[in-house]
Amino acid sequence: MPKCAKCADMLPPNFCTPIVNTEDYMCLFCDQEISEITLKKDTGIEKYTKKQCLKDYQEFMNYMKDQTKKMSDIKDKAKTMSESGLILPGSKEFDAIIKGK
Repeated sequence: MPKCAKCADMLPPNFCTPIVNTEDYMCLFCDQEISEITLKKDTGIEKYTKKQCLKDYQEFMNYMKDQTKKMSDIKDKAKTMSESGLILPGSKEFDAIIKGK
């Protein structure tokens, strides 16, 4: 997730461009010195502000964090199930049985 060198906001990668000869990025809004862009959607033309972009990206990042946490919890529960006698596909016990060991 790139951080704009000018405004220091973290925006989606497709809203940032690399600054030549550096490892830094600049967001579309700072680069073009604008506060909103125009999007053409099926419902018509809409304005999309930098503030809305930041909000949407933060919501997306929070969603991904929650999903990662849920997957971690599921993995922990599956490990507990395997240790309690259930043999799950992909586990060492499962592979040993398939190989006839």
